[in-house]
Amino acid sequence: MTPSPTLIRDPWRRIWHFLSGDVFLAIALSLIALLLIAAARLPQTPQNDPIAYSRWLSDTQQRFGGLNGLFTSLGLFSIFNSLLFRVALGGLGLNAALRLIDQIDQLRARDVLPDRPARPTIDRTLDLDLDHIRLRLRGYRVRSHAHLLVADQLPRSALASIMLYGGILIVLLGLLIGSFTDYRFDNLNVDLHQTKAVSGTPYTIRLDALNESFDQVTVTLLQQDTSLLQSTISRSAPAIHSNPAVYLDRIGPAVIISAADEAGQLIGLQTTADTPPQPEKSIAFNRDHLEGFIAAPDAGIVLQIDPVEETITTDYSIQAYQTDSGKVLTNTTLPANATLNVNQTTFTFRPSAFITVSLVSQPSHYLIGFGLLILLLGLIGQMIWQRRHIWLHAEVDQTHLLSDDPNFDPAQLGSIWNATRPALWLVFAIWSGVTVLVTVIMVMAYQRSASIASVNPAWIGLWLAFSGSLITNRRTRIALIVVGILALLIALIALQ
Repeated sequence: MTPSPTLIRDPWRRIWHFLSGDVFLAIALSLIALLLIAAARLPQTPQNDPIAYSRWLSDTQQRFGGLNGLFTSLGLFSIFNSLLFRVALGGLGLNAALRLIDQIDQLRARDVLPDRPARPTIDRTLDLDLDHIRLRLRGYRVRSHAHLLVADQLPRSALASIMLYGGILIVLLGLLIGSFTDYRFDNLNVDLHQTKAVSGTPYTIRLDALNESFDQVTVTLLQQDTSLLQSTISRSAPAIHSNPAVYLDRIGPAVIISAADEAGQLIGLQTTADTPPQPEKSIAFNRDHLEGFIAAPDAGIVLQIDPVEETITTDYSIQAYQTDSGKVLTNTTLPANATLNVNQTTFTFRPSAFITVSLVSQPSHYLIGFGLLILLLGLIGQMIWQRRHIWLHAEVDQTHLLSDDPNFDPAQLGSIWNATRPALWLVFAIWSGVTVLVTVIMVMAYQRSASIASVNPAWIGLWLAFSGSLITNRRTRIALIVVGILALLIALIALQ
């Protein structure tokens, strides 16, 4: 009795194939894309802003009620810092690393004839001579061994794959390095002729001047009272490019107030009880201080000032109270450049402005940008030079054609050698359009604030899903396209 052969099962190889396979890649990309979609729909926790955090916490508790605790525990209100998002990025990095190793190994073995598939996709007899076959296989490398002829596009496709997966790893490495080296401080409000110290850094920012139309400001960046640079920035050119860089977020309304008695003598003004009286005071109306109070102790008057709108040229609603009794002395609306007489005291208002800036140092973004460029070139190269093997086994008067390419169709011999399925080219065309759109959106956002996070995350999720659909098999491609369509819908809803 002939013993039955013993099947050798290698669990480590199975694990390797799964972790480097299309299914695992699709799971990682889908999870990242879905988390980005959630970040686009759920309010994310404000960073380094206690006032904004208090407002956010109150809003989310009212909006989500009992689900607030569940979403918080899952990290859905701080997705980019959540464990789930980092695990998904780690899974993508693991898949890319294993695929990169496979591609390097294949490239090193490019002079070795690959094994013929045990269950070939095609086994068909064709009456073709060798010269005719070589003519049809333009763009392929043709190698022969005994009666076996192998045509493949391995060198170019492997190089494209190395660029693709290497680019992914470079981007992920940049994100990892950035978590240690990068920093940014947002929502820094600076009044005219005042300095703003940036907590935890040796830097301060000073607003030196405003132009007459309040659309350009002159800002100085200082390090321990030493001026590093001075520059004029505006809404159209919002950045001081240095290390660190200063980005203009907003120019908001402010008003400068002075007071005089009936003899024309200036009266000291206070904004708080513990500040010394000064001949004039500036009040800025930022998002956290939508109203201002100023007191003239010698005149016994307190003014409450509220901007009608959040524009530089807004009018102001003004109420004057008597200090002792709290009696309303007047209630009126005045333009920013006006005077107000209350109980023989003349208050003079002059328009001004404040700025909201961000201090940014993100050297890792250079590495991330380089990785994205390599990734894009690799994706395009993989689409142009898709890996295929075609085996031609010669016999006396016949040629058997064998192929491991599931898209290969012998009925179209003569054109199929350098063609792919039309559906894949359609996906590539959509991906190209999405890539151009997302690139434009990201570049515009980056020029304004040097923050990729300012882009709706659904756009990035859309691009990731369609990018993954180019390098996976049919089933996973369909799943990624569905996720991409969902991201597109969320992104379009956000535009409305």
